Amino acid sequence: MKTNILKALVNLDKIKVNCISEVYQSKNRVNHVGDALEYYIKDLFCNTFELEDVSDKEYEYSNYLSYLGNQNNPPDFIIENGAAIEVKKIGSQGASIALNSSYPKNKLYNDDPRITDVCRNCEPNRYKSNTIHIR
Repeated sequence: MKTNILKALVNLDKIKVNCISEVYQSKNRVNHVGDALEYYIKDLFCNTFELEDVSDKEYEYSNYLSYLGNQNNPPDFIIENGAAIEVKKIGSQGASIALNSSYPKNKLYNDDPRITDVCRNCEPNRYKSNTIHIR
């Protein structure tokens, strides 16, 4: 199964969710706002909005994503044979996204100590160029 940014945008148009935290908290799936946003973005890429159970979501994500991330290291996830995604939220409507305010900025390198071995080795020959581009 394949996904990409265009498929995520199509799913965004279909789902029309305005308040992410209400959707995810109302079903007791995710209780932290940052986690809710991350699940929402993964759902956009994997079209898994209808799944309520987190373990069911994680299983389905593994069909589309080669790396599912962890809370302490970037990136948040990697699309199989595609982009590495780091989810960032802004605090208020109209605020600008401070892309350079926290790591990662826009590139991570394979030898960066924040990249785990699991991430480095999630796909064979993924990092020949020694650079992980964050979207």
